[in-house]
Amino acid sequence: MRSCKTSFTDDPEQEVPLEQLSDIKAKSVLEWIANDHVRRSIVKHFRQFLMTYVDERGAYVYGQRIRNLGENNSKSLEVSYLHLALSKPILAYFLTDSPAAMLTAFCEVALAAILVYYIPKSVRITDLPLGSSLRDLRTSNLNNLVRKSVVVIRRTSVFPQLKYVKFD
Repeated sequence: MRSCKTSFTDDPEQEVPLEQLSDIKAKSVLEWIANDHVRRSIVKHFRQFLMTYVDERGAYVYGQRIRNLGENNSKSLEVSYLHLALSKPILAYFLTDSPAAMLTAFCEVALAAILVYYIPKSVRITDLPLGSSLRDLRTSNLNNLVRKSVVVIRRTSVFPQLKYVKFD
């Protein structure tokens, strides 16, 4: 999980339109996302996604989740990857390719959106459709968003020995 800190501004002159975000003008997606103009655009479009995404019944999904965050004593805002991919596919692509940079930007947006009511601790991505076994994990998966399903079959027998501890 990533800690959330806010530090973005709203300057429409220094943003890249959503249609041009997929035209990567750098050696890698990470370098493209690090560009200030691109980052501002990502922040703007993710904020727009959080505030305007509606489900099939016409209900604002993330507006309700933001309001319920404090009531449920949650530490993170859960954002569905499927919702993001349907609404803003370029942001979903960037998320899978450079999750650290994207989650930092997403966390900033979530913090700004939630600060009206509560202070979030992190943003979690759910419903990532691509999954594979642990044996398929390769070095090419480093610094990429991956989904692994594993079953723990063995654990150590080391248990805490202390029951009560008091510090002065």
